[in-house]
Amino acid sequence: MASTIPAAGNATNGSTASATIGSTSSATIGSTASATIGSTSSTFFGSSFGSTGGSTSTMAPLQTSRTLGLAEKPSIFSGKNFKYWQEKMLFYLTTVGFAGFLTEDAPPTPSEWETSFEVRAGYANWCQGDYLCRNTVLMSLDEWLYNVFKVHKTSKEVWEALDLKYQVDKTNTTKYVVAKWLDYKMVDSRSVMNQVEEFQTLSHEVQAEGMPLADALLVAIIIEKLPPSWRSFQNLLKHERSEMSVANLVSKLQMEDHVRSRDQKGKAPMDAKANLTEKGGPSNKRDRPNPNNKGKGKQGGGQPSKFDG
Repeated sequence: MASTIPAAGNATNGSTASATIGSTSSATIGSTASATIGSTSSTFFGSSFGSTGGSTSTMAPLQTSRTLGLAEKPSIFSGKNFKYWQEKMLFYLTTVGFAGFLTEDAPPTPSEWETSFEVRAGYANWCQGDYLCRNTVLMSLDEWLYNVFKVHKTSKEVWEALDLKYQVDKTNTTKYVVAKWLDYKMVDSRSVMNQVEEFQTLSHEVQAEGMPLADALLVAIIIEKLPPSWRSFQNLLKHERSEMSVANLVSKLQMEDHVRSRDQKGKAPMDAKANLTEKGGPSNKRDRPNPNNKGKGKQGGGQPSKFDG
């Protein structure tokens, strides 16, 4: 009897506890968690609906937490820079697995006689995912834009309405950007390098409108737009035989700007000393007497008047 109790106790405290801690917890943490993260999320984003006609290629969320951590929700869109906001929003929706709802039509509503659990569950999951995607987009709009676009019922309708409204003005925007780029002029009163950076920014905006600009073209235009005080260096650049990239040109301009700034600083003290010499106090030099004035009065150059008395 005594020998039986320790064995049972050991079995209870040892094997049973280890089984509880090992297999049960591992099953809970391993298979159950993986099932929750894998199958549940994939079911939520549309894989279970794939058998009834839904798309599965764009609906699957990214499972990399590092990628999700890098995704930042775009700032509130107030009606300006739509293309930039649209690209950021698309990237964000892709990382969270919602991007597929932007292009998919709503599935047909199951009839009240539909008995298939998969069909009903797939439809419910699609509606829930589309609801989250639609409100993610709407909540990133300014208040007045939210009131305009909330009438659209699906994510696709909201996305297409935004694209239609703001892409209509694309032609006018392109004309404005190109005109601003062509009319840009550099002046001597501002830093040349700051103006070069501004012109490069305008060039990127032109390229963003779908107009590629060759490096050779940009180099020639930047050289031509240099201010008047850079005329000699401009002619030097025009006679360069080797081809230059924009990066090489900017490097040459930086070096020339540095040399000009250094020369200007060294020239300032010399100019000040010259001004002191010319406009300073009274000179120490005495006026040399004129030999032709010997015997003449100090106040007149003629003969002295006769004595009458």
